[in-house]
Amino acid sequence: MPIQSYAVHNGPVNYVTCSSDGKYAATCGDDKTIRIFDLTAQKQLIKLDGGHTDSITCVEFHPTESLLISCGVDKSVRFWDMQNQREIPVSFPIDSSPVDVVMFAPFSTPTTYDVAISASADYIKTIGWRPSEMYDCFPIGLECVHDIAVDNSSGDEGTLTIASSSGETALIHRTLLNQIKPFSN
Repeated sequence: MPIQSYAVHNGPVNYVTCSSDGKYAATCGDDKTIRIFDLTAQKQLIKLDGGHTDSITCVEFHPTESLLISCGVDKSVRFWDMQNQREIPVSFPIDSSPVDVVMFAPFSTPTTYDVAISASADYIKTIGWRPSEMYDCFPIGLECVHDIAVDNSSGDEGTLTIASSSGETALIHRTLLNQIKPFSN
């Protein structure tokens, strides 16, 4: 039995994530909304809508700032200012297929927290919102991306891992971070 339950979406919930401090949760769904919950007060704090034009597939908290990133079936990636409860305008092209997952670069240098990674069946992109920029885009040609992860524990030889599937087969793809802008020299 769950400790907390929130029936606030009009349709399926597609993704649930928690903030790095565990104080907040964010959900997204087929109703094109993102909901943010205070887990201590056990209540919804924010409803973000009006950005995505179709189902939202993934939402993630920024590790240190009051920001969210989301993506969806509308082939877009969007950044959200939680404090002002509004979308942060960005200007880079939408994908050619629905965007499955997004994440903020999970390691700290003066600029890497301003970088996010998105994955669709067609492309992996590194993008930024400060300034609004698409740093890199490379084709992958998959059916669906389920997860992405970054390991930078070995410094210059960090890797980006992409988890996908095709029919009954799970597929894992890896590429070196130093081959992707802005991580490359």
